[in-house]
Amino acid sequence: MLAKLRERLPTLAHLGDWFDTVKRASITLLVVLMVILVGIGTWRAVRNKSVTVEPIRVPAPFIERGYSAEIATARLFDEIANLQRKSASVKERVSILSKGQGGDLDKMQMPVGKIDIRSIQDAVIDALGIKKERITGEITLRPEGGSVRYHVRLRKLPGNHLLLDLNVSGDPEDVLKQTALAMIELFDPHIAASIHWRNGDEDKALHMIDKVLSNDTAEDDKYSLNLRGYIHITRKRFDMAQADFERIMKLDPQFSPAHGMAAWLNRAKGDYPASLAAADKSIEYAPAKFQGYFQKAMTLRDMKRDDEAATNFAKALALKPDSAQPFLQAAAFMTAKGQMNEAGETYRKGLFAFAEHAGLHASYGDLLRKQQQTSAALREFTLALEIDPKNKQALTGKAELEKSSSQ
Repeated sequence: MLAKLRERLPTLAHLGDWFDTVKRASITLLVVLMVILVGIGTWRAVRNKSVTVEPIRVPAPFIERGYSAEIATARLFDEIANLQRKSASVKERVSILSKGQGGDLDKMQMPVGKIDIRSIQDAVIDALGIKKERITGEITLRPEGGSVRYHVRLRKLPGNHLLLDLNVSGDPEDVLKQTALAMIELFDPHIAASIHWRNGDEDKALHMIDKVLSNDTAEDDKYSLNLRGYIHITRKRFDMAQADFERIMKLDPQFSPAHGMAAWLNRAKGDYPASLAAADKSIEYAPAKFQGYFQKAMTLRDMKRDDEAATNFAKALALKPDSAQPFLQAAAFMTAKGQMNEAGETYRKGLFAFAEHAGLHASYGDLLRKQQQTSAALREFTLALEIDPKNKQALTGKAELEKSSSQ
């Protein structure tokens, strides 16, 4: 019995051969996996439209204020991200620049089985003749009379193509904010248009929209046409807004925001049945988005169908809107209904999401003033004016509070 068992057991030599075979197979499999990862990484590098930005050289006044090249560049990225977050666009938020030097695969530089993924990927990219684009630049002093202005130059490499040539004034923070907006105008004019619109500058918004419609980013056309429709409605150019809506329908008949815009357009014209039908279309094509429910609520409010309006306002707010308008309009609706506590809660929820929205602060201040909460109302008006010194609602509210307290 023992003899037969010994015959069936592999010898040490056989065991060694077996382990060598498994080892070679494992290494081969690992190599194949690494090559696949490199291939994916290379494909992503080819397809990725983002660019990298090297630290921007800064002058002595920046360094004296604590803005080294690295800090100034990081602050520039922060401001770009901040502007994008505040954009009024219905376009999905995307990053227009890459803070790092590539994706996750690019960071995998640890050799595995003597394989350096980064080196192989770079070699493949070089072999394909693909040139990685990056941005470099500098901020220099430009004395003008008794004042100091800054000259911002950004270039794209390879090729040393001049991207941005900007003269600005202000402290380092102001300069970086102006540069951030100029970069968004350069890389994503649609988002720039929505920023200008949110800031009340419709003419600049229209200029950026014209740029979108004339460039090769066709995927942004429907978003910009939708935004232009908003502007036409506020200017009571209803025929032009309708033309933009019809143009969007040729591009994407199921584009939910455009049906929301049509709901607003028809409501502005007094055609409530058409407005409700358009809002329902918006909901049908994007049931998880707030816009359709919000537009429906607004129309039902104007039709004095208050219970249905309240239901749709609640649905819109439950979907966590990326705009302050639903909070403003829902709270105003509640205030008109005498639901002061509910209105206050809605304003607070809005301010939690949009802490730097002057309109929310001013409107909440008005509500607090009606509730005789003078100090709290003054705080909200003051915050509104810190964000927007020209906010008429806050200026009026604060002036009336100060007048009543002096009497």
